[in-house]
Amino acid sequence: MSLVKSVEELSKFKLAVDAAYDCVVITDPDGMILYANSAIKRITGFTPQATLGKKAWTKELWGGLYEKLWKTIKHDKKVFSGEVKNKRKDGTLYNAFHTITPILNEKGNLQFFMDVQRDITREKEVDRAKTEFISLVSHQLQTPLTAINWYAEMLLSGDVGRVTEDQSSYLAEVYKESKRMSRLVSDLLNVSRLEIGGVLIEPIPAKINLLIADIIKESKFVEKEKEVPVLFAKPKEEIELAIDADLFRQVLRNLISNATRYCSEQADAEIKVRLEKQAVGGIDSLVISVMDNGIGIPKEEQHRIFEKFFRAGNAEKASAGGTGLGLYICKMVVENWGGKIWFESEEGKGATFYATIPLTGMVSKKGEKKLA
Repeated sequence: MSLVKSVEELSKFKLAVDAAYDCVVITDPDGMILYANSAIKRITGFTPQATLGKKAWTKELWGGLYEKLWKTIKHDKKVFSGEVKNKRKDGTLYNAFHTITPILNEKGNLQFFMDVQRDITREKEVDRAKTEFISLVSHQLQTPLTAINWYAEMLLSGDVGRVTEDQSSYLAEVYKESKRMSRLVSDLLNVSRLEIGGVLIEPIPAKINLLIADIIKESKFVEKEKEVPVLFAKPKEEIELAIDADLFRQVLRNLISNATRYCSEQADAEIKVRLEKQAVGGIDSLVISVMDNGIGIPKEEQHRIFEKFFRAGNAEKASAGGTGLGLYICKMVVENWGGKIWFESEEGKGATFYATIPLTGMVSKKGEKKLA
C-alpha cells in the first residue's frame, strides 16, 4: 500500500472515531492522554484539547476516581469492562461504562491504552425507577394475597362449614395459585431491595453443619406431589463462621427448591448437599454445593442461567411454576456477602451449583431491610 493510500485510510479512520457517539480516549502506557474525540465534551464537559497531555486519572479531569483501576490494567495487560463513577467538569458525578483495552506490539510490550466510555447515568436512573415501582406494587399486593391465602385455608379446613368435593377442588386451586403469586411477590420485593442496595447483612457466628441440617429438616421440598430426598454429607468437624443466617437460609432453600423442581422423575431422584473448605479465586472459602440428577441445563443456554427472569427451554417444559428469579436472587445475595456462585451441568444428567463464603465470614453491610 502506498504512503498516500495509508494516509487516506488513517484520515477516514480518524473521521469515524471523531464522530463516534461514545467517548474514545487513547493514552500512552502511563495514562497520558494522546487523543480524545469530540464526544468527551458532551459526556464530561472537557474539550478534547483540554485533556491532551494530562493523566487519564488526574484530579484535574475526573477527580482521580480510577487511578487504581488504570494501574491494575497496566500491570495485568488485560481488557477491563465495567461501570465506573466519574466526575464531570462542573463537579457532578455520572455513571459510565468503560472498556479499557491495552494495545500491545508484536513482542507483547504495552504501547497504548484505548478507553471507550458511554454515559449510562440515564439508564441507571430508569432502571432504579422501574425497581422502585416494582417494589411499591409488590408491597401493595402483599396484603390482599395474605387475606386470600388465609380465607382459602379456612374454607379448606372446614372452619366455616363443610364444602363439597367440587368446591374443595376449586378452593385448593385458588390456594395453590395464591401461594404461587405470594412467592412471586416476595421474589420481586427481594430483587428490588437487592438492586437498590438496601439489604442489611448482619453476620454473627453460627454452626454451619447444624444450620444446614435444620434447613433441610424444617423444609418440605416437594414438587408435583413427590418428595425428593435431600442428603447432607455432614463433615466430621463442626464448621463455625460469621454469617447472616437468614440470607444463608434464603440461598440454600432456593438452590434446593430449584434442584427439586427439575429433579429426575425416576425412582432414584435425589439431591446431595456438601460442604468443603478450599481456595476459590485466591480466597480461602467454605464451598456449599447442591447436586441433583435432574434434567440439567442445555450447553447453549448455560451462559444465561443467572439472568433475571431467564428459564432454560427444557426447564419451561418440565415445570410451569418457576419465575426465573430464584437463581438471579441467589447470585446477587452471594456476591453481596462477598462470595462467588457458579454451576456445572450436562443436559439430561443433572446440575451442581456451588456457593462460597469467605472463611473470614460474610461481609457486613448496612441496609434498611432484610429480604422478604
